Amino acid sequence: MKRAWFQTPWRLSISLVAAALLFTACGSDDAPSDGGDGPAGPVTVTGTAATGAAIANAGLEIRCKVGTASTTTADDGTYAVELPEDAELPCLLRVTLADGSMLHSVLGSGSTVANVTSVTELVVARLAGESAEAYFDSFDADVATTLDEEGDIQGAVDAVVAILTAAGVDFGPDIVDNVLTGELIAAHGSVPGNAYDEKLDELGKKLAASGTTLATLSDEIVRSIPTDPQAGLSSVASLPADLLLSPAAANCSALRSGSYRVLILAASAGPDVKTEVAQLDATTLTLTWADGSVQQWLANGHCAYTTNVGDQAVVSPAGLIVASVYRPGPGAEAALLFPEQVLVDADGHPSSENVAQLAGNWNGLALQQTTSAGPVHLTTSSFTLNGAGRVKTLTVCDTAVGGCTTAPLDQVPSITLSLNDAGGFDLVDATSGSSSRAFVYRAGGGELMIVTLSLDGQLGFATRQLAAALPLVDEVRESWDLALSISLAVGPSFADMQSTVTAVDDALGQYQQSAVIDFGANLTRPETIVINDPREGYRYRPAATVTDSNGGSSLVTEQLGLPLLGMGLTPIGVLADNGLNLSVQKPAH
Repeated sequence: MKRAWFQTPWRLSISLVAAALLFTACGSDDAPSDGGDGPAGPVTVTGTAATGAAIANAGLEIRCKVGTASTTTADDGTYAVELPEDAELPCLLRVTLADGSMLHSVLGSGSTVANVTSVTELVVARLAGESAEAYFDSFDADVATTLDEEGDIQGAVDAVVAILTAAGVDFGPDIVDNVLTGELIAAHGSVPGNAYDEKLDELGKKLAASGTTLATLSDEIVRSIPTDPQAGLSSVASLPADLLLSPAAANCSALRSGSYRVLILAASAGPDVKTEVAQLDATTLTLTWADGSVQQWLANGHCAYTTNVGDQAVVSPAGLIVASVYRPGPGAEAALLFPEQVLVDADGHPSSENVAQLAGNWNGLALQQTTSAGPVHLTTSSFTLNGAGRVKTLTVCDTAVGGCTTAPLDQVPSITLSLNDAGGFDLVDATSGSSSRAFVYRAGGGELMIVTLSLDGQLGFATRQLAAALPLVDEVRESWDLALSISLAVGPSFADMQSTVTAVDDALGQYQQSAVIDFGANLTRPETIVINDPREGYRYRPAATVTDSNGGSSLVTEQLGLPLLGMGLTPIGVLADNGLNLSVQKPAH
């Protein structure tokens, strides 16, 4: 008896300064009568400019909601500057270094202290949602009025501190009470810096060792801001901000050292899906498994590797690793590895209720049963999760491109996501009693993917719903493809894929591409790709018989792809045999 879809789960800080304080002088006739932010008299702003050493004799500018001021830092990086009597806060600060680069900071109402450091540069970028330099240049009374200082400034501080702590550089309260206003003694001459300054130096060394600039880290912190789940989504794949401070592989900037969640994409013979956390050293190309065994990787081209036991692995621009791994008994199995994370809220705070970060509308592509004990085959789905991890709407297409069924609303809430202490989430259907595991990864732009695994080898991928855009003519796409059969058996090796867009039809929502089918003979064939079919976000390739570039003919098989936003990974269903290809975008050199 066919089981209803809704009965089968997807196997699928510190306070800145008391905000109430105003710059008022008791009984002064100069105090603003309208409750504004203007000080009652001249206010002197102080602070220290440093990057692990004092920024000495550098020009410093202050631009306030009303009023400006400027000065020069002292030999020890300190400064003191008096604001005009009619100045109104908040203010932004800028220090220009000898090489022409700039660092920025922010001064909130109620404060007279503002350090200017590499960390405050990140805070201003996070606060602004754009580069700190652009924010300073545009800062005026109108922009300042939109700044909810108490919440926004402290939220930006907390978010940046959380990102840097995750990267191994802790600017938390044990080091400094607040990076904007805390005591900062910068190293200068024979005078050593204090703990805050030492952390700035540590950050500088991490940036240098990882090959990442402060500007690049700043840009990625801006891109990673969690927003409305359906707003600000991007298909551009990139690394999470904290990973940018980790050492990179010599032949692949997308491969970074750290803890990685390992998912073996195969049926499990044990009581749980095959998953563990392994340690990757990108500089030595060694992977240490949970049991202590060490695997040596060998570079086999840009962001591609073989191992000392014959495994193969490739890396996407977002740091996802897809591998073909050999295990005694089952032989080759597919594996997915990605940096282990703790999801955070919009202010950068890790949360025990981080399932709320998954709220929104999702699309899925899966190898799944649709009848009790029935065969596994390709399906697609669209569903909505609420902040409590409950599925609120669910539509499943039994034949991947058709046969869609919408679950009754009174039945859908029985499917829930909840945290699993061993990592990831449990996906449970209270009606049927069935369950599977779900794992989540957030890429650099803040985009999320969900991977679901069950004991009997059912596999699913999900990404936020977003209408795909047509590519540009002459756009070249390169990938590695790993083929999985309906039983999740892995093909012999990764296949190199390359295609070039040759024509775009806006009216039909499709494009033509010339796909390489034989690199040695430089043989290509034309293919048609329809975007947002069968629903927004999917990419459909209809079956066709076409003429190859040498005059011969070949059969283009029917495929349905679901690009995972921001991941550089596209699961592609091969409809003729229910196979599933994992297509990994090749990072740019």
